Amino acid sequence: KTPAGPSMLKAVASALNGLLKRARGVLSPEALELLTSNRARVALAIEELDPAEEAKAEVEDEEREEGQLDELAGITGIYAFSYGWYLDNPLSDDNDRTLIKVGRALDVAQRIQTHRSGARTHIPEPLVTVRVFATGERDVEKVERAFQRLLKSAGHTNPRRDPSRRNRKNEVGEEWYLTNREFLDAIAAALE
Repeated sequence: KTPAGPSMLKAVASALNGLLKRARGVLSPEALELLTSNRARVALAIEELDPAEEAKAEVEDEEREEGQLDELAGITGIYAFSYGWYLDNPLSDDNDRTLIKVGRALDVAQRIQTHRSGARTHIPEPLVTVRVFATGERDVEKVERAFQRLLKSAGHTNPRRDPSRRNRKNEVGEEWYLTNREFLDAIAAALE
């Protein structure tokens, strides 16, 4: 069965693309054919999306995000967010990593809301919370440094960032990484 909803379809298409690229030479021709067939079905479903349905889904996504923020109020921890275009269009060659901002906050909900408010004038789409990892009693600054050190040592740095331009006007943010949800989850599990 083909998944329903624009966001789900796009997420499934991205996952299938990444899986197909990594699976070549590993899976049998039959398994690759099955994945290719399913990717084609999902791509067709994306093409057939009704613009009104997509707009409605975006509103529902925003409402869901607002509900999630209420649940995150007062939580100290590490947050990761991105924008829909980056999530729908991975930037890495293996098609599974995209730009995600990783930061820390004493109140994750308040920090994400601050980012959303500031982005309204220059970002054409809503911010999407990718992950939140509560730090509990641990020092949130130390956890953030460890998170970011592991991202850098794994080569998940932002390819658009030029370290020689640090502190120059119009340089891209230091806390943006070319990574994915799975890697963030692995870091969080390793740091527990």
